[in-house]
Amino acid sequence: MTPTATTPVCRRRGWRKVVYRGLAVGLSVGIACGIAEAALRIAGYGRSYVCPFGAFHQADPILGWRGKPNFTGRWRQGDFDVFIAQNEDGFRKLEYRKEPSRAESTVYVLGDSFVWGYGTAQGKNFSDRLNQLLPQRQVENFGLAGSGTVQQYMVFKTYVRPRLHRGDTVLIAFFGNDFYDNVGRVLEGALHAEVQGGEIHVVWPDVGNASGELLNKLKDWSYLINLVAYCADRYHNRRVCERMSGRPPTPATGVPPTPQAVADDRPEVLVTRHYLAKFKKACEEQQARLVVAYVPGQAELGEDDCSVTEALTPPEQATYRKAFFHCADVLGIETVDLLPRLLAAKKAGRFERLTFRHDFHWNENGHTVAAETLAACLLQGDQADCPQTARRTGVSGVK
Repeated sequence: MTPTATTPVCRRRGWRKVVYRGLAVGLSVGIACGIAEAALRIAGYGRSYVCPFGAFHQADPILGWRGKPNFTGRWRQGDFDVFIAQNEDGFRKLEYRKEPSRAESTVYVLGDSFVWGYGTAQGKNFSDRLNQLLPQRQVENFGLAGSGTVQQYMVFKTYVRPRLHRGDTVLIAFFGNDFYDNVGRVLEGALHAEVQGGEIHVVWPDVGNASGELLNKLKDWSYLINLVAYCADRYHNRRVCERMSGRPPTPATGVPPTPQAVADDRPEVLVTRHYLAKFKKACEEQQARLVVAYVPGQAELGEDDCSVTEALTPPEQATYRKAFFHCADVLGIETVDLLPRLLAAKKAGRFERLTFRHDFHWNENGHTVAAETLAACLLQGDQADCPQTARRTGVSGVK
């Protein structure tokens, strides 16, 4: 009877030991994490991120995503280490602002990550530089990273149209992949449009993925989780870049074909032209000026030799460049071609590079030249003899 009587007691005691040890380990880990969290906060660790979407953006039922209101953080990658601050509406916070009494009009800038300021520090993107170059105007940045013309029009309708007045300017930065974004071919879950029966229909976003949102909130809440996640993301990003850069070049297959113009009946062209027309109509109703600037791709600047994140192939860039200017010419929209001035700055030896070495976005040099070009265009448009019809601004002015 003795062995059978003592066996249950031994088992209960063994179970308790396992529980106690587990609790002790859990408590030790919790205390260590608490100490590490406190140490990071006392040491002044700034929340750091690799991917801008999960870091500085959040899900939005209308746009698909939008910037986090009043959010600040450090964005570190191989090409840059910058501090990002966003305003109460979730757009990039401007460092240079004027007294309302000093500004005779307002320039509202819309676009994608080029306008938002991908990889640029506070005060270094072209919107801030425009504020310095245009003393009589207040420049407002409404850039949304990863957006196309459809999303940008919704931003305009929500945040800009109610405050747009006579004499103001709406400036849109158009990048070639906006054609793709406008029909939902690039980023899932984005507001876009489609063509059905010859008509344009809006496709509203799907903002699921609650697990991703939870992880992003944990990164924002805990400095320790943020540090661990940053290191993991940085390691993953480095491995991806190593694999991409290690790929052998594509063998030549003869003379590359000459890019042909995109047909006017392609869905991406129809949707893009439709929303540019909506922009034009809204600005005309408010007696405001509309200017659309063409943002050249990295290959057009001759700087795609070592980048692993080019958004478009060189033939695509040339093709969509033609398609964009054709759309603008048909609609009679004023355009600015940034390519000649960017190339001229390189040719003159002013800057070695205008884009990042491992990313296709402008660096601070690119933003500087873009701001100077746009400022000259906007000031030139104020002249009485400057025609208010479709025109293209290049190196030597209006054509």
